[in-house]
Amino acid sequence: MTQMGGMGLVELRDIEIFLTLAEELHFGRTSERLHVSVARVSQAIKKQERAIGAELFARNSHSVRLTRLGEQLRDDLRHLHQGLTHSLERARLAARGKTGTLRVSLFPANIQELRRYFETFRARHPQWELRLRVSALPGSVRPATQRGGRHPGHLAAGRGARPNCGSAALRRAEDAGRGR
Repeated sequence: MTQMGGMGLVELRDIEIFLTLAEELHFGRTSERLHVSVARVSQAIKKQERAIGAELFARNSHSVRLTRLGEQLRDDLRHLHQGLTHSLERARLAARGKTGTLRVSLFPANIQELRRYFETFRARHPQWELRLRVSALPGSVRPATQRGGRHPGHLAAGRGARPNCGSAALRRAEDAGRGR
């Protein structure tokens, strides 16, 4: 919790709720995404509005939209929240002796074929946290990269497998690796 200059205590979870509602503009989707009740979302927003002294969202039974103040707060908090979340994650990793995180998104069909590679990576690089995410559709890669993820690498596994991208894309990747 954080003391906000006379505004009372603000919890990190309340900030997450605010930022998610500011993105979704829908109480139900926000509650589903954060695995909390709609009532919890509503209470967190009302608490923040009371602490600030003004409405952050204009809402009625059919729509939710940010007020100008809500837009300003969203813009101010977005980067602060990302930095705080990143710092807390780094501290958690350091407490377990980890120095970084490698996130890999893969298709369900590849899990068993790639398991030995992941086990080898973990054995050779115990200081790295390896997080695997199963992605059902190839199209789900684009939204992940738009939310701040890295461009996916394409790994072909198995006998006779071919890369998922053409030679021009592979050449561009090689050039980028050489700093061109």
